[in-house]
Amino acid sequence: TIAHENRTRIVHVTADILTEKNANVVEDQIKEAIANSFIIPENVNLSYEGSWKDTQEQVNVYKYIILMAMLLVFGVMAATYESFKAPLINMFTIPFLAIGVIIIYKITGQAISMMSAIGLIMLVGIVVNNGIILVDYTNLLMNRGMKIKEACYKAGTSRLRPVLMTTLTTILGMIPMCFATSGSAGMVQPIGVAVVGGLTSSTFITLFFIPVLYSLIMKEKKPADSTIKINYDGEF
Repeated sequence: TIAHENRTRIVHVTADILTEKNANVVEDQIKEAIANSFIIPENVNLSYEGSWKDTQEQVNVYKYIILMAMLLVFGVMAATYESFKAPLINMFTIPFLAIGVIIIYKITGQAISMMSAIGLIMLVGIVVNNGIILVDYTNLLMNRGMKIKEACYKAGTSRLRPVLMTTLTTILGMIPMCFATSGSAGMVQPIGVAVVGGLTSSTFITLFFIPVLYSLIMKEKKPADSTIKINYDGEF
């Protein structure tokens, strides 16, 4: 029998993956092999279904989830700081997490999967913590009358230890997950790998990037004018 779909003749070709290779990697290899080995006629449409199609649909969903997470994080910080500038400074550190994620996946030789996207969503809320520590302390020093450049330098040096301790404890907590490769535990391994890589890169970049960006965006606070008035009634 000849199968038809929407009055169009169709042929299904199915296959299973016998090894532990990532499905996305196998899909890319199949596409490359077909492109190099066959000439597809103009009246023939080739489409990939199954896990590849599911992955593409999930990617679109996760894009909206990550965007929503960023908006929620920004909203919380804006309400706390009662300002838009300070939250924007922290939000600029989020893109730097991608550097560490890409590098660590290149080193481990793994493919980025949907579980990696969950790790990225977690990182959106984690990486801003270091920026909050620096920005909050810089604001405190500015309110005490310190110059902006001096406040940025002081905050960067004095908050270095808390930032590194916070990052290190989170990374150490995720390391066991990175080595979970057997059974169902291996499904969550990409989450740990993504968090460790993204948090490592964003932390070290944040320590230099936040003070510089703060000094460029924020303005010097003018000292409040004070008037001392003395009323004296009496006789010498």
